[in-house]
Amino acid sequence: MPTEPIKDVLPRAIENKKVAEILLMYSKAIDETVNFGTHVFKWCIETGGDNEQIPIFLLFRHAIELLDSISICIEESSIEPCKFMLRGLLEVYFDIEYIFQADTNRRAMSFLVWNLNMEIKMLRKRDPNTHEWQQFSKDLSTDRIVRDPKYYQIIDANQKVSEFQKILAQPSYAEAETEYQRLIAAGNRNPNWYSLFSGPASMRDLARQVNLIGQYEILYRAWSGPIHATDIIKGKISIDAQKKLGIVQIRTPSNAQIITSLTLAYAMHLYRSFISHYVPDRMKDYDAWYVNEIRDVYLMISGKPMINVT
Repeated sequence: MPTEPIKDVLPRAIENKKVAEILLMYSKAIDETVNFGTHVFKWCIETGGDNEQIPIFLLFRHAIELLDSISICIEESSIEPCKFMLRGLLEVYFDIEYIFQADTNRRAMSFLVWNLNMEIKMLRKRDPNTHEWQQFSKDLSTDRIVRDPKYYQIIDANQKVSEFQKILAQPSYAEAETEYQRLIAAGNRNPNWYSLFSGPASMRDLARQVNLIGQYEILYRAWSGPIHATDIIKGKISIDAQKKLGIVQIRTPSNAQIITSLTLAYAMHLYRSFISHYVPDRMKDYDAWYVNEIRDVYLMISGKPMINVT
């Protein structure tokens, strides 16, 4: 017989019908935004472009997938994990604003070259014929969960590395690859993609450069706690009338409203950035969509509290 959860810990069913209706409304608002985002994605990708467009469109795809995932969690009242995804969405927004700010092709190629080099680094670490594997296998041998380090080997890793190196040798990759290798030679073993060509040294510096430092300090930094398991107390402790401490149940709908409001806001900022960059003539379609489909619900969600959690 399947194991049933302890309902005081994890109540899977939302018994309060009013709360369930509100969460469904939040989810559908995000769904509508996701649906429109697929159109924006199609408009932009149809403009074509060379290799430097690939990371830009993949970042957009990632944003849409994050939005879709947030919607799923909101409907089921799984609110805390939304912070992880919303932080990821905010990071995509930082990245895109930086890429679109100036030197778009160079910055996009920096992202692509950085990503390929990260793949090469990972492959070499798992190639049984490399020095990197020798060190990695020693680390794996001390891992209490790993049974056999050889399980993590990639036998054809060298072939895959050669394929990536051929890509990096293409003329369109040369400038960013040269800059990446310069940073490596200068002692920066793990340069960020945005640090190439004298770019920001950190995500905080990147946020400052695109005039979003407030979003970084207030939200992005705060959301690092749940991701790194260092914020396990805030919002998870309750105090009853007798001043006794209790642990709040999982799937509490607290913060669902602010999470939804921020999700919609970042999505709309992101869409406007893409439309302005690729298809500015489509801004009228964005404006019509906003007015007809999302404005009223967005303003309502961004207004007074709708769920009172006691």
